[in-house]
Amino acid sequence: MNLFWFCNDCSNIAIQNLKISRRLDSLEQKTNDVLEQTKECFSVVKTLYDRAPNASVQKWSDVVKAKRPPLIIKPKNSSQNSVKTKLDVTNKVDPSQINIAGVRNTANGGIQIECENDESMQKLHEAARNALADRYEIQIPEFKKPKIVIVGVYDKYLREIDIFINKLKDMCGTSEITFVRKYKPRRKEHFNVLLEVSNEAFNYFIAQKKLRFGWDSFLLYEFVSVLRCFKCWKYGHMANLCKQEQFTCPLCAGNHKADQCTSSNKRCSNCEYISNVLKIKNIEYNHTVFDRNCTSYLRQVEKTRLKTKYE
Repeated sequence: MNLFWFCNDCSNIAIQNLKISRRLDSLEQKTNDVLEQTKECFSVVKTLYDRAPNASVQKWSDVVKAKRPPLIIKPKNSSQNSVKTKLDVTNKVDPSQINIAGVRNTANGGIQIECENDESMQKLHEAARNALADRYEIQIPEFKKPKIVIVGVYDKYLREIDIFINKLKDMCGTSEITFVRKYKPRRKEHFNVLLEVSNEAFNYFIAQKKLRFGWDSFLLYEFVSVLRCFKCWKYGHMANLCKQEQFTCPLCAGNHKADQCTSSNKRCSNCEYISNVLKIKNIEYNHTVFDRNCTSYLRQVEKTRLKTKYE
């Protein structure tokens, strides 16, 4: 700042205000980091509890009912921080008739607000739009539809995709089935078919376990897509947006690509982070990031399912 035109007292005050502002920004970043690590800890503990032998069995539809989508309030000004966003919300929105369950910061200066019931969420959404819509983007994210994969479908059934889909609709009695894509696994002769379906169709097909077409039958299972970076192998972003400078090996967690790995020791960088940095006990990380029983992977699958409409 150019302070040469201030008097000494004003200059000192301006400098102090600048320092305080920088400290607040630093504290906000540290607070966000702590909150994210705390959230990761709770997520890991929940995953371990769900995998415990004596853990009660809970349907995913029950989990989704308990987990309501939050209200996202994001400033249109990209340079604004979450502290200012939260201050505007508290000044403009009266919470007396709204049952707030929790508030947390999100990326790009936004905040995420959870409510205890649907009525409170509707009131909050309306109040926020009336008071803040000119300077903020306000939305409630929608649940995704579930997906299923049909395994090893013969090419003769896929020559006319519309006919194939219509037969599936007739089986489950719903019109909400969308063909996403078909793909042929390596060294396989037949296709796997990926479909996006309604919750009714999903429950029907999963209960059947097999899809029968005349004399033929095909296995099917739920498809859960998890976003993974092929550079650092963490979750939630793609390689072209990765901020890490070096590559991480998905086999041994070293600083090199997988095709350059010479180590015989398997090591998962994600689970190692949970164990050594987050200090969660009893985390096994002597496996690759591709292991289907990996704690980090299962946690991401759980997060995806919480955003999927099963009922």
